[in-house]
Amino acid sequence: MSRRLARAALTMVLTALLTIVGCALVSFAQTGVLSAEDGLRFAATSAGLGFLLWAVTAVVNALRTPTVVTRRTVAVSVLSALVAAIINVLFWVVLALFAGEWAWLFASIAVIGSLVFVVAAWVSSAVASILIRPVVTP
Repeated sequence: MSRRLARAALTMVLTALLTIVGCALVSFAQTGVLSAEDGLRFAATSAGLGFLLWAVTAVVNALRTPTVVTRRTVAVSVLSALVAAIINVLFWVVLALFAGEWAWLFASIAVIGSLVFVVAAWVSSAVASILIRPVVTP
């Protein structure tokens, strides 16, 4: 179980770092200033809810899975990240429906942040499955 939790923790840390870096690069493309603070702010507001939902599912999946199957854990991680990103975008769309015209800007920004989050989760899941190999038990 410790390997599964270590893999989930490594995946979460790598995903957070890659999401912040990706959002900082998106912010750099818009403003021309590269800042980790802007990336953190952009990631927290646009993909924060999705990341929290995905982190909970990653820990639950690590605790419930009896054996470590690399392909399956990567697939479940990516699919749960995609579902969490869709829920995140739906939250911003519902908020935009009730808030008015200006909130659609936040909904469109949430789509970009969620895409960055899903790509970061995919890459970090693959890297974590390579770095922390499963123990083969007979």
